[in-house]
Amino acid sequence: MTTKRALILYSVLLPAIFQAGLCAAEDDVARNMARLRSNQFEEREEATQSLIAAGERAVEAAKRAAGDEELEVRVRGMRVLQGIAIAPEETGARAAEEALLEFTKSSDDAVAQMAMAMLHSAKQLRREEQQKLIARLRTLGGVALFNDNGEVHRIDFE
Repeated sequence: MTTKRALILYSVLLPAIFQAGLCAAEDDVARNMARLRSNQFEEREEATQSLIAAGERAVEAAKRAAGDEELEVRVRGMRVLQGIAIAPEETGARAAEEALLEFTKSSDDAVAQMAMAMLHSAKQLRREEQQKLIARLRTLGGVALFNDNGEVHRIDFE
């Protein structure tokens, strides 16, 4: 195959492959959202963990679940948001934290309190994880420099 043919084939197939991957990921999120309503506890747990693992792709779906009328689905939606909020993927974590923050303003006191508790624990868990990573960094001769917001701004090695 010539280089020109390979480039043409690559330029045609790559977007299609990428789009197929996005559709499959969206289908997985939709399938797992439906599984949150399963009568089987194990299936609901697997769906919750799969949604957390999906990260940012699952934030919007988790927000819908967290506002659901069914208590089980609502709690699991909040758990998914909390799980994404503590994940290392920064974009998804911020989106999930923002979603939880929105729920703290809910007119439903139970929803607002649950969101506040989930948001607080997510921030605490992220802080603890950050402290562990900084301690590990120090053992490797590194120093973390923080900005005014208490976020790591730069890492230097001595």
